[in-house]
Amino acid sequence: MVISSSAILVFGGYYLLKPEEFDSQMSYQTYSLSKGDIESLVSAAGAISPLVTVDVGSELSGVISELLVDFNSIVKKGQLIARLDNRTLLARLRQTNADLAMAKANLQQQIASHTKSVAQFQLARQSHRRQKELFSRGLISRSNLDESDAALAIAEADKSLRIAQIEASKANILQREAQLEQVNLDLERTDIRSPVSGIVIDRRVDIGQTVAASFSAPILFMIAQNLEQMQIEADIDEADIGKLEGGLKVRFTVDAHPKRIYEGYISQVRK
Repeated sequence: MVISSSAILVFGGYYLLKPEEFDSQMSYQTYSLSKGDIESLVSAAGAISPLVTVDVGSELSGVISELLVDFNSIVKKGQLIARLDNRTLLARLRQTNADLAMAKANLQQQIASHTKSVAQFQLARQSHRRQKELFSRGLISRSNLDESDAALAIAEADKSLRIAQIEASKANILQREAQLEQVNLDLERTDIRSPVSGIVIDRRVDIGQTVAASFSAPILFMIAQNLEQMQIEADIDEADIGKLEGGLKVRFTVDAHPKRIYEGYISQVRK
């Protein structure tokens, strides 16, 4: 019974709709048979940033005396972009040069003293030789020979002392030269130069601002090396990360140009 009544209802429904009305309510679309790719899409959002960004800092503490670039400035590698006040270092440079000159003059003085001590040592040795000969002939007393021995030992000790003083003077000169090199290096570091070629995307200092480089180098500028190559760091869900690998193509949009579609590839999957 159930099956019969069902059949009657279907049959009746078929005849309630006329064939011409059935055809008028149907529409057809035809397509040619072709092969295509089935895509498995993974959607994520992330921040876009330059591929290489360099933080430019200062190894010295001081006051910014000059700024030569600003936001969006295009810079070359080695270009001067800022200066620190170098008056204190210039005073240290003059003092270090004076100390070095004094150390060199002291070395010359020690060399002259050593020449004098060598001459005195030779004189004392000759005198001691004559005193020994006179003592062997019994012409002088033992005390005279002892005094000659002491004079010779003093002259020899003085000569050794002068040699040691010369070595100390040479070491002092090396120390002063190292100090001069350090001052020149610090003076060179007051000129802040760009380590790479690129564009300034951030400036964090102004003229007259004090830079304190006590424990770490403060960041003065941020320079993007090449804005033609950008990267996106996106967080991927655990359920989707297994589908991704390096080299896969991606499509993305940015808020600045929502209707434009950009293309790229996965360069790295980080743990």
